[in-house]
Amino acid sequence: MATIEGKTVVQSFEIASRVCKEVGSLHELLQDQLTEAIGSASRENKTPWGIAAAAVSDARLDESEWLYTDILFALPLKCSGKGNKPIQCYVGYQVSILGDGIALPENKEPLLHVFCWADITPSFEDGNYLGFPAPDDEINGFNVVNNHLLLWGSENAAWNEKGWAFSLRLLQLNTPDDLQTQVIAPALALLNAQSVSTVSLANLPAIVRYPSKEELLK
Repeated sequence: MATIEGKTVVQSFEIASRVCKEVGSLHELLQDQLTEAIGSASRENKTPWGIAAAAVSDARLDESEWLYTDILFALPLKCSGKGNKPIQCYVGYQVSILGDGIALPENKEPLLHVFCWADITPSFEDGNYLGFPAPDDEINGFNVVNNHLLLWGSENAAWNEKGWAFSLRLLQLNTPDDLQTQVIAPALALLNAQSVSTVSLANLPAIVRYPSKEELLK
């Protein structure tokens, strides 16, 4: 610590505090928007899915345990209809500021990942989150679809038989409308699509273009 100026320490923590405050505000707004959108869609549009139970949230600290590097929020979905039914998948998002959550080749900025996980509960401790290099085995095998979507399973599989994720540059999401048009709308489109390859993400201003699968595995 003797080699670090006191002014530099104070300024660094002031910046970190401002970033955390802004991320916290976005997190609160986005979880409300996602919950409302998923709930309204299932009630009004007779979707094959509906909210199954309370939302799941998690966060991860850096090695010092002073700074949060990632947060996530997800809604468990079940097949539509009355009564208790098993959870089929989780749809949600992950905000990553540091670490393997942003470790895409040549990326140097915070990311927001929008995802649908089938058969697993999102959790940093259990390793059920989006990080890079991405795992690839018989259980976790994925493909890159149209440069902007990661897909686990078949493009034409039912909504509850596949997983997917896309990534956005966090600093380009600045208004409630940004969240609606670049997070909520594409997520609903992917949930409802007969084939995820028909959902275009290329025109989203904040979309991240993924490199090849080989690059993501490195």
